[in-house]
Amino acid sequence: MQRLTGLLVVAIWWEVGARLVGSPVLPTLTATLGALGAEVASGRMLSALIASLWHLLLGLALAIGGGTLLAMLLHLLPWLRVAVMPVVEAIRPVPALALFPLVVVLFGLTSTAQVAVIAWTAWPVVVLTTLHALEATERELLDAAALDGAGRMVLLLTIRLPLAFPLLVTAWRIAVSSGWISLVAAELLGAPTGLGVSAVEAGQRFQFATVGAYIIAIGVSGWAVAWGVGRVGERG
Repeated sequence: MQRLTGLLVVAIWWEVGARLVGSPVLPTLTATLGALGAEVASGRMLSALIASLWHLLLGLALAIGGGTLLAMLLHLLPWLRVAVMPVVEAIRPVPALALFPLVVVLFGLTSTAQVAVIAWTAWPVVVLTTLHALEATERELLDAAALDGAGRMVLLLTIRLPLAFPLLVTAWRIAVSSGWISLVAAELLGAPTGLGVSAVEAGQRFQFATVGAYIIAIGVSGWAVAWGVGRVGERG
């Protein structure tokens, strides 16, 4: 109920504020919702959403798969951890926009460039959170399994990973949020369609209500994806 109240307050503030300002750059909520309905009815928004989700899926698959594997290796090989962790910590604060020149040189204005930006943005948090989760296992459980002759790899696969699953899901949710934020910027690297591209194109045509419609779609879609990942964690 409190969430609905908050949304209602924002909706009223948006509608009244836009009418008071009276600028075409700031469309009213009713105009924005009308544009949203038109984009959905035409099928353009669905096509853009599918394209964006596909880019996100590929980028997250690389980030989560590669990040989890790297975290496991860092856990098993202390010397590798000493060498790699400073690099991971240094990479983490680098924004996606700073990568654009390098990504364009390496991959050109292609879908591969977009996927690379998303993966780059998401993988550090996967590595750091997964490594922390693997090392947070209770010592008693590990000692009991070690008495039965279990080696480090067996302990990792049969005890540490299953017990770390809730924290892994948290890492995935953060990765989804990070990837979704960078997705909009990444789609400017030559994407033929997508939510971010559609918003920019609408702005270039001075269709600001349509821009607002795609901003709403980006926010709702990002929330829905993160919520879905959270539900997977709850069932796990």
